Amino acid sequence: MDKQLLQIYYFEIVRQCDFALLAVQHLKMALTSNDTGSLTWYSLQNFLVAVGNLSKIFWPVKKLSEKRGQELRKKLGVLDNVVLLLEYLEIILSTLMKD
Repeated sequence: MDKQLLQIYYFEIVRQCDFALLAVQHLKMALTSNDTGSLTWYSLQNFLVAVGNLSKIFWPVKKLSEKRGQELRKKLGVLDNVVLLLEYLEIILSTLMKD
């Protein structure tokens, strides 16, 4: 993968990690407030969307994109069988910020 395309994927990975972490912060706020449920479900949905987008980047469904996913996982140290949890998202984000 050429360097420019790699940078585009890195940018999107950082953005999706930020979105996931922001959703968790909003969820924590919702759970400690008198939220009627809207912020709670909004936060959960946004977290799942962001993590789903990361999953599609690292583990693409299309066979043609399989090599891209493997290359990104290798470059960022993402194991093939890892479930993306909040701690893992923070590791990916800190790795990208070093580049």
